[in-house]
Amino acid sequence: MKRKNSNPAKFVMFGSAITSVLVIVLLFIYVVSDDFPGHFELIVFIMSFTALTLTIFQSLEIQKQLKETRRSTKELSKADHSIEELVEEEKTQNNLLTRDIKLDEILIRVLSEHGINIEDHTAKKISQKIKKSKNQN
Repeated sequence: MKRKNSNPAKFVMFGSAITSVLVIVLLFIYVVSDDFPGHFELIVFIMSFTALTLTIFQSLEIQKQLKETRRSTKELSKADHSIEELVEEEKTQNNLLTRDIKLDEILIRVLSEHGINIEDHTAKKISQKIKKSKNQN
């Protein structure tokens, strides 16, 4: 989330800060000295303009943040949907694997009933392979 370099905005904000400091100094001089040639209305106008400028820039920054938040929300929603699809796919795979295991058990039982016995050692190897494949999926 790189932000664009906003040099003009920084320049105006820096200028507004300098103007604000200058206005404060002028107000201080106006209060302390009776001979100050400036007009109080001009100073207030400059302060109001500075406040308005800063408010506009704050609004622009809020708008940028809202846009970024909306974009992030869309990406998060897509990711959530993808995760839900993966969970459903995993459930389907687990159901298929469970059915295959049950089918294997039925086949072994049927083969045993017809006199075809699998040795215990071989059955254990087959069982271990099934468990490994189940754990990998």
